[in-house]
Amino acid sequence: MKACFGKVPDEIISQIILQLPMIDILHCRMVSAHLNFIIQNSTTIQYKIELAAHGFVACPDSTLTAATSIRMLKEQQDAWRRGEWREDQVAHIPPGCCTYEFRSGIWAFGCRSDTVAGNPTGLPTDLPTAITCLQLVTSATRPMNSGAEKSQWCLDDLGISIRDFTMDPLIDLLVLVEQTTERSTGPFVVHIRKLSDGQPHEMAPLQVIPFDLMPFDIVSEDPRSCLVEVQLHDPYIGVLVHKYDDSDGSDYFIVWNWRKGKAEMMMENPENGLFDFAFIDTRSLILAVNGSHAVLQVWCFENCASFPMGRFALPRITQGHEYLDMHFDGGPPPSLADAKTLDGTPFALAPVSKVLAFSFLATQEVIDQIEANYTMVMLTSLMFDALGMRPCDGVKVLRRHAGGRVPHEYLTSRPPLEWEAWGPQCTRWFPTYNQLLRQPCMIGGRFALIDFETSSETVEPANLLSSPQVIRLYDFRPEIVSRYKQDFPQDICTDSTVISRGTMFEKDVVSKLPFHAVTLKELPDQVSAVMIDEGRLICTKAEPDDEWRTLFVLAF
Repeated sequence: MKACFGKVPDEIISQIILQLPMIDILHCRMVSAHLNFIIQNSTTIQYKIELAAHGFVACPDSTLTAATSIRMLKEQQDAWRRGEWREDQVAHIPPGCCTYEFRSGIWAFGCRSDTVAGNPTGLPTDLPTAITCLQLVTSATRPMNSGAEKSQWCLDDLGISIRDFTMDPLIDLLVLVEQTTERSTGPFVVHIRKLSDGQPHEMAPLQVIPFDLMPFDIVSEDPRSCLVEVQLHDPYIGVLVHKYDDSDGSDYFIVWNWRKGKAEMMMENPENGLFDFAFIDTRSLILAVNGSHAVLQVWCFENCASFPMGRFALPRITQGHEYLDMHFDGGPPPSLADAKTLDGTPFALAPVSKVLAFSFLATQEVIDQIEANYTMVMLTSLMFDALGMRPCDGVKVLRRHAGGRVPHEYLTSRPPLEWEAWGPQCTRWFPTYNQLLRQPCMIGGRFALIDFETSSETVEPANLLSSPQVIRLYDFRPEIVSRYKQDFPQDICTDSTVISRGTMFEKDVVSKLPFHAVTLKELPDQVSAVMIDEGRLICTKAEPDDEWRTLFVLAF
């Protein structure tokens, strides 16, 4: 066998090795000196190893060589590690930015009717009626993107009042939530259109989705009293409506398969306890539910589960306090389909378990006073591991037909996993003392937030505003932490974060999810928010009227 193996050309052996899972490729290096030589001297194999080590996959449509691609990957990831952007640009946006989205190098924002010349739509001016898109191209990607037809375009003839929107530029998809006064359709309607021109998307069997398709009452006397959230993970669209007031009606949530034109999951909560959600992958999502006790619920919607796969309790708070304004941030989940990018970058995020940032306010119920703002970073794969350690409760997973209603009793039928059993090893907490000081943003496990050079633990919050600003970059991807722990141990944090019990929490809140950290200094200007994608940071500058007019694009 050895003689036969020795007659196989190295090029053939290399191609065989490329088809192996990454763990087997690493094991092959220890089989023989010959195989180790092939792996170490094959640029293509080394590129695959580097991609896996950084949480990326190769784009099949890329025409770049493996040598060029691996150089781009190492340069970009090294720039992120050091916190040193390689190029910066300034983009100016017109007034009237109401809502925004940043995905795959496209920054899109909604504009009110009063900012469109002459308000030709005649629609109310307090909601966006047009969307402007900016494609952010850097010098590193401009030669690969030379075929792009436009870098800025405006969809100003949408003809609807936009309450929220999301998009996926890779498939030319724009999802709009319209706020309407039509009682026959309910307060909101979802439109599925093309991002390139705003026209109905021809691949959607149902291009307008009225909420009267739901089998329960969602009509609100004042739609403005509702929080509306829409997210997208192809082919699924999630829409959540949370009522702020105590008027009649319920919070509700729907997952819609836009390619098939049918509902995959629907949920109603008459206690107004559904705050936010995030897709974890193509089969599951996580919901923030606040009732008698705040919990995070993981649901599998692919097989129409009738109750959550798991419920994770948040730390118990003292009497008279409550969780409020709970919000997930994790960026779009990577697709399981062939990876691709708009700017010609030859690699994209791998479809691995997501890392999520979960932000919330801690308030006093009686006087509605904000006491603290926290952001909790969660590694969902560890959460699933913690859930798997629970004893089987003997309850069979029920199935239901698509479009069926999830009864409210299922929301509280299974006991949650207490915080001490999952929280410390699965999370990392970042406390602040003013919710305006830090605005987190995350994608692929990389987390960015605005902070100040002066520690918020030793200075009064009001005095922090005069301190120099910095952006802190954290990376929670296990493969990055493991790799940098050997090469750059000084940048890895494994110590526990402890929020002492007292006024807010009944017990000490301990979190110890390890991470890599770096601080960006010398920002272009004082900024008000930060956003992130695979290769860029966007910093926004607010004018005295609190409107965004300037974007600082930092390319890595």
